[in-house]
Parts: sequence; structure tokens; C-alpha cells
Amino acid sequence: MLRGRDNAAQDAASPDRRIQVRTAGALEEAGPIAAALNETAYMLPPLPNLFFTRDAGMVIGDHVIVGSMRYGARWTEELLISALFRHHPAFQNAGILYDGSEEKRLNYTLEGGDVHPLRPDLVVLGFSERSSPAALDHLTELLFERCGVRDVIVVVLPKEPTAIHLDMIFNQMDRERCLVYPPHFVGPERLAVLHRRKGEAGMRETPNLFAALAAVDLPLEPVFCGGTRRADQEREQWGSACNVLSVRPGILVGYERNEATLAEVAKAGYRIVPAAKLLKGEQDVAEGEQAVIAIRGSELVRGGGGPRCMTMPLRRDDP
Repeated sequence: MLRGRDNAAQDAASPDRRIQVRTAGALEEAGPIAAALNETAYMLPPLPNLFFTRDAGMVIGDHVIVGSMRYGARWTEELLISALFRHHPAFQNAGILYDGSEEKRLNYTLEGGDVHPLRPDLVVLGFSERSSPAALDHLTELLFERCGVRDVIVVVLPKEPTAIHLDMIFNQMDRERCLVYPPHFVGPERLAVLHRRKGEAGMRETPNLFAALAAVDLPLEPVFCGGTRRADQEREQWGSACNVLSVRPGILVGYERNEATLAEVAKAGYRIVPAAKLLKGEQDVAEGEQAVIAIRGSELVRGGGGPRCMTMPLRRDDP
């Protein structure tokens, strides 16, 4: 009997079991009342959003930012990311700038979908329902002080369920282009955009995002999510068409379901490469070629995010 308990204890303490408990959760043992009422609860809740790793972990240069999740259900994600960057040898870094797992102020929330390092000296931030102004101000000061950042551009997002993060409506494709949801950046519905430069106390408003980027010598041409028809734009933005992962300048990963967006990207000179054919060796991507690796992701898109959300880059080779 003692041997069985010892084996159970060892199993509970094994690395695989600990990881399973921390990600899949652990149910409480129901007491008499809970059992009679058929009520069960988690002692440690599961993490259904953990595959959106970008939100909880960001790397700027050699420094790390641990997100401060807008909703308390995701707090354990912060703890796991913080532990990885503090203790795992594969995640060595120059230090954690900001650790959201230790943040308890209600007005400090920060998620990685709103943090876009476009250049070593330039970061674009989203003020969204998930990232608060107080946290963005604090992050900006840290970037200026310790990361060599000189310019921060802030896009003021609408309070809409389809725009919970900046990367749902904007992403850099290469050194000349960006993929955008047109209504928020072009025309009368365009969002407010602010610019702060290191050494300046306040923010100044700019006409639009493209003017702000041109002012810091990064003029990007927009490629329209969904093409030119508003119905296609709305449909495909809802399907995370803007949420592409830039593996390197000119190589993107996106959902194959967003056909109108892929057609616009193809007009910009990108070749569409089905992920299945790439993995089978039936197609390849040549050095210097521009391409979109199109993944199916029929279930992934239902989670409300795309390839950028589901990655956490650790190293960036900047020109």
C-alpha cells in the first residue's frame, strides 16, 4: 500500500504530470454537498488560451516583457511564461523589463497582440480593451530607457470584438508593405494615431498610421485585407485575415480560408504556397522569394486569432 502511494506521489511530481496539471487543470474533489448537487469546480483552472502565446510573452531586443492579461482566467499563463524566461536555459535573456504575473493594479493590463517591434528603434503599440494607457506609458518609458527604442506610435483601437488587439487589424509584411483592415486606416472611419519620440514629454496626433510611419522613415504601403469590397473585408477580418506571422521579410504564414486577402497579397507579388505541399516537399520557397504559406487552421480560427497570436519570437535578426 505504501509503495502504491509512493508511486502515485512520484507520478504527481513527474515533469509530464506537472505540465499536464498546469495546462489542462485539476478538478477539486467534490464534498458531500457538491456531489449531491452535481457541482464540480477546478482547483487549478485549465488554460484554453495558452496556444495564444504572443499575448503573455514578448521579446524586444534581448529583453522580455511578460504580459498582464486583461482577464484573470489567464493569470496562470503569465506565471508559466515568467518561469520559462527566468529559469529555462533555452530562454536566456538580458532581463525581464516588466513582469505582468506580479502586476495587481487594475489599470495595468498589457497583451502582446498590441506590441509590434517594427525596427530596433521603433515600436507600434495598440491601445485596446486588452492593453491600458497606464501600462503602455510604463512600457514606453522602459523601451526608451533600456531597449534603444526612439519612437513609439500608438494606434487607438475601437471597442469592438473583432479588434481586441492591434494584430487583428494590422501587421507588417516586409520592409515596404503592411496588411491592414481598410476601414480602420483609410477614409473617414480611420483610427486616431499618436506618436511619441524619446526625449519628448507628450504625444502628438498624426493624420494616420502611414503618415506616422513615414515620419520615422518607414513608409509602408497598405495591402487590403479582403480586397476592395466592404463585405469581404469584414468577413475576412473576422476570420483573422490580418493576423499573419512574418517569418522573415516577405515570408508570411496565414489562413488559406481568406481567399480575397490572399488574392490581394498575390497582386503585391507574393506566391501562395499551401502548407501541406510545402511539408510534403511538393513546393518550396526560394531564398529572397516573397510567399504566403497558407495553412488550413479550420479549428484554430474559431479561437479568435491567427498565426501571429500563436507564436512567440525569441530572436530577431534585424538589418
